[in-house]
Amino acid sequence: MPCVVLTFLGICTHINEVSLQPPEDALSPAMLDHDGTFTRVVLPDASLGYRWSDDHEIPPHHALLRIRKEFIASDPGPLPGLEEIESEDHPNARVWRMQGVQLYVRGATQNLSVTRDEYRTLPSLGEFADTQLELDPRVVYHGRAAAVVDLYGGIRDAYCDPNSKEAVHGTFSVNTDSQTLVVVRIRDGATSQIDLKDSPELGPPTVHVMNTGRDKDDPRDFFLHYYCTTWTPTSNAHVPGKQCKSRLATELEKMHHEDLPGGLTFGCSNSAYP
Repeated sequence: MPCVVLTFLGICTHINEVSLQPPEDALSPAMLDHDGTFTRVVLPDASLGYRWSDDHEIPPHHALLRIRKEFIASDPGPLPGLEEIESEDHPNARVWRMQGVQLYVRGATQNLSVTRDEYRTLPSLGEFADTQLELDPRVVYHGRAAAVVDLYGGIRDAYCDPNSKEAVHGTFSVNTDSQTLVVVRIRDGATSQIDLKDSPELGPPTVHVMNTGRDKDDPRDFFLHYYCTTWTPTSNAHVPGKQCKSRLATELEKMHHEDLPGGLTFGCSNSAYP
């Protein structure tokens, strides 16, 4: 069965059991049995950074889409909402800056499921807040995020990268009848696509969705996740601890991650809502 793996690094907030209306091509024709709730991963726009206090500022974080060249079946051409950049940090990949886009894999053939308990170890925003959190609809639904990734099917998981053992990354393995990543510019609905393929050496295509900074990472960078809510943290008590609870990446995942950012702290873990 063809598969696409989406891997999330940095300030990516997983909102599970959210009501979404799937686009007509998001599910395989055989996928008629679903309850209308899916997973949305939101990358809040943190391109300006954040001033947490007089003695601490959080550097800008940039939302990037990264795909190794051997996973791209054909040149996708211009992609509305994506700005391709040349990056010495990713010599073996094509990299785009995301500027208000929605992404999804076309033709998912399975319901969402969790096969490992590790996915549940993503730091929960609600666990560290001292109030009842509410989502900010402007960010989560109405286009103020750098990107949203809608998962209509797939197996959820989480792990720690060997090069950044404190940060937890989420991943979705999506079985599909079409290895195609659909890109929709949120402001006007302009739609394009990236056709993917397996690699003989690396296996199914892996798409990296990143929201990380270039400067030194700090646990307080986790505050940027709260852009998805209507609440602002006031102290370090709202930052998760530094101990990674998820499994380490497999040997295959190490191969996929050889030129990705290392040294991330728990501040650049993915998060979960609530």
